[in-house]
Amino acid sequence: MRPGIGRWVFRYLWYACVLALLVGAYYLHSPDAFVRLPDGRDARILGDWYQVNYRSFRKYTFNRDGTGEIIGQGREPRKFWWGTDGGRLQMKYQSYGGWTAPKYVFWTEGSNQVSIKETDGAYVMRMVRDAPDSSKIQ
Repeated sequence: MRPGIGRWVFRYLWYACVLALLVGAYYLHSPDAFVRLPDGRDARILGDWYQVNYRSFRKYTFNRDGTGEIIGQGREPRKFWWGTDGGRLQMKYQSYGGWTAPKYVFWTEGSNQVSIKETDGAYVMRMVRDAPDSSKIQ
């Protein structure tokens, strides 16, 4: 064995251990960053949807490639990734507290309305295709 090979192997094993510790610490802090999303892309929810609340709205865009964007009034646009499996939807995005990957049940009501309910919650978010008047430039 050549001199220095042992030191080289030890050094790269040390780097690999440090890297593994950093990835492990990140996983402990934000495990949802490593969640694998379903591979399906239900065509019923592709495109732009608007959730209208009292005097405000959010626009959700579901792209065919599994990416998306949430645009809300007075907030920076937020990117997300999504996938479906049957009538279930899962989204993954970064929030103020780290990564989150909530699971939803969704159903459509015609071609212009979709309802989404978090699987462990009671709130139903209804979204429509038509942009509200407050989102249009006057």
